[in-house]
Amino acid sequence: MISPTDYKIVADQINEIQLIDETAIEFIDFMEGEIEDLSILNEPVDRIKTNITEVKPKLNTRFTTENSISSFVRDLQLHVLNNTIYTDINDYLEDYEIKVGQLFADVSARVGYPISSSNIVGGS
Repeated sequence: MISPTDYKIVADQINEIQLIDETAIEFIDFMEGEIEDLSILNEPVDRIKTNITEVKPKLNTRFTTENSISSFVRDLQLHVLNNTIYTDINDYLEDYEIKVGQLFADVSARVGYPISSSNIVGGS
């Protein structure tokens, strides 16, 4: 059985991974705009455009519902619920005073385990 301390560590790591992914996608979006600006100036940017076109879908699909992060979060929540007295992940989080990041909560909700705002860092 995963300890509450280890659960918190894992949730924080997943939250950080999600943040890195979102930041990378925002950067790629920014670069696309910059490349378009260069295209207007007739600069040789086809190769750069091709690379961005190839990278963006990889980043966008890296942390979607079909991937291993989502499966891992689903398995983590199931592990807690199957190996404790809890039937709702929120009760577990409240009893152990665990606050998770918003991005972890988003993944958890996508896989069927919504987390109450009171259990989210900065939530009510």
